[in-house]
Amino acid sequence: MANVVPFWNGMAALMALAAAGASTRMARSGQVVGPRWSDLLLGVALGVATWGAVRLLLPSVLAVVPGLAEGFTLVAGYARQEPPAWAFIGMAAIAVAEELVWRWFLPWRLGALGRYRAAVAVAFPYAAMHLFTGRYYLAPSALGFGLLWGLTTAWRGSPWLAVAWHVVFDWLVFLVAPPMGI
Repeated sequence: MANVVPFWNGMAALMALAAAGASTRMARSGQVVGPRWSDLLLGVALGVATWGAVRLLLPSVLAVVPGLAEGFTLVAGYARQEPPAWAFIGMAAIAVAEELVWRWFLPWRLGALGRYRAAVAVAFPYAAMHLFTGRYYLAPSALGFGLLWGLTTAWRGSPWLAVAWHVVFDWLVFLVAPPMGI
């Protein structure tokens, strides 16, 4: 899999810039919330549980949407092109930044809708962004996870449970133990 621009380096840097800008804006407004151990631990548990569910359900899903395997292979392939330490750091940076921007900052900006409606509203453009990869079948899973992580953030009033969940899930699915030996 040829990769002209180092994918993880570029994506991690782009998302880090977006998250830094969003975090700065929220800090000025007094909206920064520190992580709670309970959120981080629950996020790790949910990341492991979701990874297990994907491993169990993926063969059935692939029978209906066979192209989805290409999405796993694509992301895992990009990650494997990097040195392992950078792959873990880059994937974590992307996941943290996505949660801070898409599930924390943007719903906060749509505050007039209410936390839960804003979380649902933001999940749709988040999924649509995945259409730009050219792998259209990634959008439904991005929508599903965008809704899960967004509603979790709205429920907790903090992004940290979703951050831990997203990081652990991505590490397991794409780096540690990909489903189907991808």
